[in-house]
Amino acid sequence: MMSTIWQPSADRIIAVRSNGIGDMGDLSDEQSPARFSLDKIELGGRMRDVLLWSLLACRVRFTGGAGSAELSLCLDHRDDSGLFDWKLHSWSGAGTGGKADIVHRISREDELYALYLFWAGDQIVFTWTNPDAGNMRWMIELLLAAQRVTGE
Repeated sequence: MMSTIWQPSADRIIAVRSNGIGDMGDLSDEQSPARFSLDKIELGGRMRDVLLWSLLACRVRFTGGAGSAELSLCLDHRDDSGLFDWKLHSWSGAGTGGKADIVHRISREDELYALYLFWAGDQIVFTWTNPDAGNMRWMIELLLAAQRVTGE
C-alpha cells in the first residue's frame, strides 16, 4: 500500500519576508524582525485559523558591509517553558564575508521533514549577530504552507 504525501495547493502557500541592518535577535527577543508564524490564512474568501503549518523553503541574503557569523533557524515552541525550543538548522560563515546567499529547501521526502511541521502558536526565529551592524543588510523570505485550518 502506497502512502500519500501531502501536497499543498497554491492557495495554501504564502511568502513572508523581513529585512534589517542590525542583529536578527534571539529566541528571547519577542520583537525580532526575524520571527515568523502562520496564524491565519484566507481560503474561500474567509479568514481561517491555521492549526498545522509547514516550512517549505527559506532564502537569506546578506549585502554590504563585511564579515560573517553563524546563522541559526530555530523553533520557538508554543510552550513558554523553553523546554521544547530547538535549533533546527545552522549555517556557519553567514554574511558577506562567507555565505552571502543561502537557500534551504525542505523536501517532504527528507527524513527530518517532521522537524519543519509547526502547530498553532509555534514560531520560526532566525538568530544571527551582525558582524558589521549599520553596514551589512539582511533579507529573509520564507515559503509557508497551511496544512490544517479551522472548518475542515
